[in-house]
Amino acid sequence: MSVEEDHDDVMSEEDITVVESMTIQEHASKKRKFTSKVWNDFDWSRDKDGKEKSTCKHCRKEYAYDSQKGGTSTMSRHLKKCPRLKIQDVGQLLLSTNNGELATRARKIDQSKFRDLVARIIIGKNLPFNCVEWTEFRELCSYLNVDVETILRNTTRSDILKMHKFQKEVIRKKLQCAPGKICLTSDMWTSVNTTGYISLTVHFVDQDWVLQKFLLNISPLPPPHTGQALSDKLFLMLNDWGIEGKVTSITLDNAASNTSCVKIMKSRFIARNVMSDTGKRNFHIRCCAHIINLIVRDGLI
Repeated sequence: MSVEEDHDDVMSEEDITVVESMTIQEHASKKRKFTSKVWNDFDWSRDKDGKEKSTCKHCRKEYAYDSQKGGTSTMSRHLKKCPRLKIQDVGQLLLSTNNGELATRARKIDQSKFRDLVARIIIGKNLPFNCVEWTEFRELCSYLNVDVETILRNTTRSDILKMHKFQKEVIRKKLQCAPGKICLTSDMWTSVNTTGYISLTVHFVDQDWVLQKFLLNISPLPPPHTGQALSDKLFLMLNDWGIEGKVTSITLDNAASNTSCVKIMKSRFIARNVMSDTGKRNFHIRCCAHIINLIVRDGLI
């Protein structure tokens, strides 16, 4: 074999560079199957050095990405504060055809925000969970945005429970940060099917000297509604919220069982040494509205 033939079999540095470039391009052309929803707003690509990266479709900000390790938390956090998503300018509107006429179509909606708004409507208007499965509701959502995803009643129930848990923690922190004492108000109510319920409301002044009021519980209470049963239920609520050491008074009506309940609760607070001398004297506040109601009834007889 001649020297010239041996020289032809050896690849030059230029040929090696071309082959490496083709290999990178072939590897980049074989796009990985991305399952995360963030890729609806990001483009995957490689830079000149062959390193993977993701680019926001809205503001064109770039992030490093490793397809071997995965992970899209950085991109998810960016979407929550992306300025182009918040502005929603005309450049984000897409053109579509409707019977041969040009029309604007809004960008893809945030599904988590949509579910949050639906949960708030159901809570605020006391709607059933299955309202999200009504044909009329789904037609309305589809008309407003064709990209909307349908919701099931179990999904809505889960969203409302998560919202309740979050709000409960917010109120719990406010109660723990209350600089002073907390006043309680409780009442019993019996439904038409003789099921008893007990409510617990708190009043306190926060760090900014603003009067705060929260309805903490409305819980079923089966009979008998004795003073012992009422006090046990109230103490369970107080322990759940962690405010048994901050109570200064409780407002109840003049029922005999409530008087017995107050005596039991007062003895427990004194035994735990969490009640001041003022609280011992003024712990039971009788409901003024109930007293006026009794006076009016007696006057009408």
